[in-house]
Amino acid sequence: MKATEMATSIHDSFSFQEERRRQATAAAERRMQASDSRGMKDPEGYKKKVEKRERLEREAEDRERAQGGARDGDGLRVSQF
Repeated sequence: MKATEMATSIHDSFSFQEERRRQATAAAERRMQASDSRGMKDPEGYKKKVEKRERLEREAEDRERAQGGARDGDGLRVSQF
């Protein structure tokens, strides 16, 4: 086997391996999406609801901090003398 043939063969081998990696990655992503949505009618809607609830909770905590002054971790007011 000549050097150019070896180089071509090695290049083809790397190309094949790279293509297999891409295919495996795509298959893994499809499996993750399928498992995330298994048993749900609207997985995107569920994600949006969860994100909205978390955002509203953060906003409520921020408002509480702004209105109530300093509070300790249990939600009790801390008096500062």
